[in-house]
Amino acid sequence: MWSTPVNALPIIGPDIVERLSAALSPWLIKAPLRALAPSPTRPFDRSRYEFDRQQRYFETVLANKLPMLAAMGPDTGRNCAAFRLVCRIGRWVHHGIVPSDRVTADVLDACERNGLVRDDGRRAVLATIQSALAKSAGDRLPILGWAP
Repeated sequence: MWSTPVNALPIIGPDIVERLSAALSPWLIKAPLRALAPSPTRPFDRSRYEFDRQQRYFETVLANKLPMLAAMGPDTGRNCAAFRLVCRIGRWVHHGIVPSDRVTADVLDACERNGLVRDDGRRAVLATIQSALAKSAGDRLPILGWAP
């Protein structure tokens, strides 16, 4: 079945393609799916107090999640976990709370410790990080509760 050489496959003429298209049309997507536009960000309160609170919140998230990523072993979804983490923390990059090179360096370091860089390559891990940062563009900052 999968070992048939390409030159041994039958030629499908335009009439057959049209008939297949007509027969399959009830199951075909009628209009292409549009990519979801990033949600507009809510204006960020640029007071020093709020900036510091967001920065501390970011640091807490990173301190809790990076060790878990670094401890993941092979075949545990390390790449997916790195992507999800950067998607989660990317909002602080886009709002100017932390620089992107900080996020990239920290996540890359965790992926070096868990062996993902060795297994998939540095370029692939960097591509995952960049993809997640792009996906998180437009994400709103969390609304933090009152802190004394």
